Amino acid sequence: MPVSSADFRVADWAVEARDIWDRTQDAIRASKERMRSSADAHRRPAPTFAPGDLVWLSARNIRLRVESTKFAPRYLGPFKVLEQVNPVVYRLALPPRLGITDTFHVSLLKPVYMSQFSESSAGTSGSSTDDYENLVAAQSILSVPNGIPEGDWGPMEVCDDGTRARGFDLKVEEWQGIWDDTALNSIRLHCTKSSTWDVLKKITSKEGDFGTWGKYFSCKSGYLTRFSLRVEPSHSTDNTAANNIMFTCSDGSIEEGDGQKWGNYGPWSTTCYAGIRGIQTRVLPKQGAFHDDLSLTDVKFIC
Repeated sequence: MPVSSADFRVADWAVEARDIWDRTQDAIRASKERMRSSADAHRRPAPTFAPGDLVWLSARNIRLRVESTKFAPRYLGPFKVLEQVNPVVYRLALPPRLGITDTFHVSLLKPVYMSQFSESSAGTSGSSTDDYENLVAAQSILSVPNGIPEGDWGPMEVCDDGTRARGFDLKVEEWQGIWDDTALNSIRLHCTKSSTWDVLKKITSKEGDFGTWGKYFSCKSGYLTRFSLRVEPSHSTDNTAANNIMFTCSDGSIEEGDGQKWGNYGPWSTTCYAGIRGIQTRVLPKQGAFHDDLSLTDVKFIC
């Protein structure tokens, strides 16, 4: 079959189009390299910290109770480094009631440079614990007023970045008959991303010594957003403190745990519309023979 002039024109166009494509890609790569080189010229290596080092914590992402952000502190601390979680994340020794996560990206930390005139302990050149607690906005913590003020608060545990708590399960001691009851001993949150049902992490704070983990409860959609705690008030005989918990989900549905039935539910906490992402529990340690065990007495959640 004879080749027409139109076939030659198509072939020429294809060669020319390929040449334009190649030159465009070369120009894009050259532009990326120029931008990378320009950006690298202003970059410095990230500082590295060892356990025990003192650092300042940027207040950039922390909501503070101040009349004007213009006069708010730019850094809080200094705080002591506890461990390096991964190459760019560190865990700090924060005051236990501060109410924020204790893990931070290295970009939010600044080393403390000590001199012979500096105090040697964390917190002496910054604000006191009470000052920090007054600065950090209460909206970041969900709590209820009917917890029992006994026992010690455990560590605050949080879901990984980009995940929130969609479900939970409870550690509950079954009814003991004539023996000492403790009811609710721990609460465990199940962290997921919005795009998947897969549980990526389970977090729990301080645990009581009794009971077993029960059924898993989960929102049909969205995340856990607020809670109400079932608590048995203190009385003269066998006390159990916290018995059960129920959560409201993003879609408005309510999920109640499989705890015990003593006591009553108190008021609902405030709502965390973004979804709960952390937990801190208060637990009374095992009291021994002839003493009343309570186990879990109160809980807070991080928004």
